[in-house]
Amino acid sequence: MSIIYLMFPILIMASVPLSDDRNCDEQARKLDTLEGVLRLYGNEPFTRVALVTDAEERFFLMADNDKIGRLWSDQRGLIRITGTVVKKYYLGKPAKFIDVKKYEWIKDDK
Repeated sequence: MSIIYLMFPILIMASVPLSDDRNCDEQARKLDTLEGVLRLYGNEPFTRVALVTDAEERFFLMADNDKIGRLWSDQRGLIRITGTVVKKYYLGKPAKFIDVKKYEWIKDDK
C-alpha cells in the first residue's frame, strides 16, 4: 500500500503536460492592424461592437466595456485598430475577435 502512495506523485506529474512558449500558437502573439467601420450586432442585452472591413470581414472587439463604449459613441467613420486576432465562438458560431491594443480614427481627406 505504501508503494502506491510513493508512486502517486510521480503519476500525477507524468500526466500533466509541460508547456512553454514554443507550443503557443504563433498567430496568438502577432499583432494585426485592421481598418474599417464599427457596427453593432445582436439584440439587447447581448449586443457586440464589431469592426467590419471593406471586404466585409467582421471582427468583434475585445476590450473593457468603457473603451468599447467610448469607441461606439465617438464614431467618426473609418477606424484603424491594432490588436491580436483570435478565433472564438459568438452565438454558437465561429467568429473572429480582435483584442484591441490601440486604435485611431482615420481622417477623411476628401
